[in-house]
Amino acid sequence: MFNPVNNRDTQTGTSRRKSFLFRLLMMSACLSAGISVAQAQTENDGADTEFQIEEIVVTATRREERLVDISQSITALTGSELSDLGMDSLSSFAGLVPSLNFTERGPGRTSITIRGVSADPGTSSVSPVGIYIDDIAITNDDQNSQADVRSFDLQRVEVLRGPQGTLYGEGAMGGVVRYITNKADPSDFASAVDMSYGSISGGDNSTAIDAMVNLPIIEDKLALRIVGTYRDLGGYIDNPLIGVENFNSSEINALRFSLLWNLTDNATVTLGGVLSDIEVAGDNITRGGSRTEFIAPSLNPRQDDYDLIHLTFEYGFPAFDFTSVSGFHTRDSANTFVDSDLGIQGFVQPAVSAISDVIVESSVVSLGQDNENFTQELRLVSNAEGPLLWTLGAWYRDGDFTNTGSRIVGPVPTYGGTGDLFFLGVPASLGPNPLGGPLGEAIPGNLMNFPSTSGYENTAIFGEVSYQLTDKLNVQLGARYFEETRSTKTPLETGGFFALTQLLNDLQGIPNVATDESFTINAVTPKATISYDASENANVYFTFATGVRSGGRNGGDGTPILGFDCPTNYKEDETQNYELGTKFVSGNQRFSVFGSVFYNDWKDMQVLIFDATTFASCVNNAGSAHTSGAEVEVAAMLTEGLTLRLGATLIEAELDVDLPGADGPGAIIAKGTKLPNVPEYKFGGSLVYNWDWFGDWQGMGSLDVSNVGKSRAALEPGVRGDLIQPAYTISNARIGVSNETVGVFLYVNNLTDEYAVYADDTFGGIHRNQPRTTGLNLRFKF
Repeated sequence: MFNPVNNRDTQTGTSRRKSFLFRLLMMSACLSAGISVAQAQTENDGADTEFQIEEIVVTATRREERLVDISQSITALTGSELSDLGMDSLSSFAGLVPSLNFTERGPGRTSITIRGVSADPGTSSVSPVGIYIDDIAITNDDQNSQADVRSFDLQRVEVLRGPQGTLYGEGAMGGVVRYITNKADPSDFASAVDMSYGSISGGDNSTAIDAMVNLPIIEDKLALRIVGTYRDLGGYIDNPLIGVENFNSSEINALRFSLLWNLTDNATVTLGGVLSDIEVAGDNITRGGSRTEFIAPSLNPRQDDYDLIHLTFEYGFPAFDFTSVSGFHTRDSANTFVDSDLGIQGFVQPAVSAISDVIVESSVVSLGQDNENFTQELRLVSNAEGPLLWTLGAWYRDGDFTNTGSRIVGPVPTYGGTGDLFFLGVPASLGPNPLGGPLGEAIPGNLMNFPSTSGYENTAIFGEVSYQLTDKLNVQLGARYFEETRSTKTPLETGGFFALTQLLNDLQGIPNVATDESFTINAVTPKATISYDASENANVYFTFATGVRSGGRNGGDGTPILGFDCPTNYKEDETQNYELGTKFVSGNQRFSVFGSVFYNDWKDMQVLIFDATTFASCVNNAGSAHTSGAEVEVAAMLTEGLTLRLGATLIEAELDVDLPGADGPGAIIAKGTKLPNVPEYKFGGSLVYNWDWFGDWQGMGSLDVSNVGKSRAALEPGVRGDLIQPAYTISNARIGVSNETVGVFLYVNNLTDEYAVYADDTFGGIHRNQPRTTGLNLRFKF
């Protein structure tokens, strides 16, 4: 569809921008040409509609609408399409979705980027992309650890590009990913089982089992649907230092349920939930440029559990539909690892040497996060045909996020021993060990223990209204007002060295609390759209939309770092997006093309200010940036049974100001530096062919390919000094046969055994993709 021109890092800012603008113009020309061809095809189309591309209805605007009718950039992937392609998770289908990119460090450790709005890996800010299961936000406060959602028995996935601040609130400043589940069906019994067994090249084997049962309890009134997921994912990275092969294995168990009760013809209650548990022996990380080895003194096991319970009540009034959605979401995660020599010598030993002459031989780090959220949304949506359509709603969220961490070092420096211990103003000459032991005895516990709890309470009101000015011209206005209060409490509940500080505080009557503060932010996120319907299946639109991400607290004393202020609280940042788009579906429903160009202005961007010489850091609203680009999606039924999908993105995402560098005063990250984890181009496509085999058996074959350009791993180099995550191409193939009850398929994922860098942790680690995997997939329906 287009051939992205190689853009070398050594280009000047001017030549790089000229190259980008040239490609943007070429892509726009291709889009215009595609629409012209499609219009010409429509004029010559006959009445033959024996085969068509599937018309998709979505609920992205909180009402059911055809995808072609919605004046914003949305990709919808149906559950049947994901099943045909064997796509199981976001990392598998992201290649088909324009402007959707990700980093992945292992199951449950994904960071999502839409239209270049990416999270600075060093900040503690929430994700700039909202993640939803049905109408419940499950976005994690840790931007790099979004929940793992598997695609079995999904109705569809909707990816909304651009700020979605009006209907979806804070955190949707880049866009939203919605997983729409199949609800319980009281009209009919159904069940299905999906089993796969795969062999990873150079690694272990993997097993996947999914099962679904739909149980009508009272015909047409009450039903229960249960979906179970099990994954035993084999490892493929060795740790020769401790003699463990394929250490990065993981196990996933999940249960999803839906209990639906049709109270009356107009009223429905749905109780749903997801219970998920992930156990990871080690993340998909390699070091030192090795494709298969991770050198560390231990494994780094991780536990990740999330539970979601939600209750939805829907009632249809004559003029509008009322919806109440209540949700309770918890997520707990924990991991432990032993520092490598690099970590000890680079961070731990200098910290200990500042207070003692002890030589550190080991360092064990334990990290944990507990997240609890209660949300309540009330929504009124008009159900008239028009010309006036409206949506009104109110939102409430109350949540807590607890972050715990500790570091134990050995040998532990002693109180009153040979080491000259002087820590937090408490010299060793104070006398006896305050814990009651003899002089020279090690004080048990941690060198560092840093618990903190953040609370947040959010209230919002929102609304959208659209009016059909003429048969072809429509305007839409919307806005959301939200107010959020955030509180942070950091108690000094610590052992080890900190026991000395606790003791002195107790003697002086000083509470053992480092911080206990709160602050409030509020913002308005407006939206405006004007659209022109050239025909029933073709439109052009222009949209201005805004998105906001909440602020947070640094916890320091406001001391400047590298000459930049480090405020106690950093404020919200905002995106303002300008988008021109078009959608077209041919008259015979065999061809569609959706495309858009956009410019996104990112204001008060939250960035990490970090001094590598002192390890001091804080988050500041020191940045501004822009992202601009073009997207195009094409779907075509080439012949009966043969479906083509193509998607392409060309994007520029750069800083608009200089930022302070970590290497000391005067160092800068220059204006024009590319934002992290945003490839300049991306191209993806799939072919699915279905044919009659014999009797009631159908054949199916599929091929999908995604080509992702190189990207920057972070705003500054890590210890490897290499910022660039190279371009990669991933392809997958499937072939098999099925009838109404049985399916047998062979598959090869990562057909060419491509080595792709999915994330770079800037401390010497490379998170890679899974090598070529060959397997068998069996499906049963009852």
